[in-house]
Amino acid sequence: TTGYKIIPVPKKYERIIPAQRIATEQLEDPHLQRIPKEFQALYTDFRPNDELSEEEKSERFVMRLLMQIKDGSVYQRKQAIRLLTTHAPKIGPELVFRKFFALAQSPALSELEKHSLVKTLDRLMYRMSDSITEYIPRLLDFIGKMLVDNEPVTRAEGREIISNLAKICGLAEILSLCKDKLGSEIDEERN
Repeated sequence: TTGYKIIPVPKKYERIIPAQRIATEQLEDPHLQRIPKEFQALYTDFRPNDELSEEEKSERFVMRLLMQIKDGSVYQRKQAIRLLTTHAPKIGPELVFRKFFALAQSPALSELEKHSLVKTLDRLMYRMSDSITEYIPRLLDFIGKMLVDNEPVTRAEGREIISNLAKICGLAEILSLCKDKLGSEIDEERN
């Protein structure tokens, strides 16, 4: 320290941790705006996995896989779909479908991303067939928008998913849950 004088840290000085700086820059990033708010924590929460609770680990795992399905290469998508469908019964339908619907209803999705997510939904329904009955109304709301889409491919995918849902849960179960909406005066609900 010869020739140098050590100056005390100013009282108003706040140290910026690099993770905070990165998180601040990412929030301003236009690419991050394509990601639903529920998924932004995936890119801004830099805590290591061993600091997270089991619920947070599962949530991070599901979000990572869904983002790989949405944005990944063909190989990454296949691998993520396989992992998600394998682990979904253990994780539980509540978390999986909550995150799935948050991503699938994002207005910024391209046709390819929607197709990949719909394919994933079809596989998740078969994998968790025992526990999806309480999610039928939400599934039908999501699929109903596909049935009135302008794209014929999207309408065909919607019909296929409803057909598979009827095979899994039974048509009587679906109709009993939709009974109120079938007699509705509002066209959107009835359709």
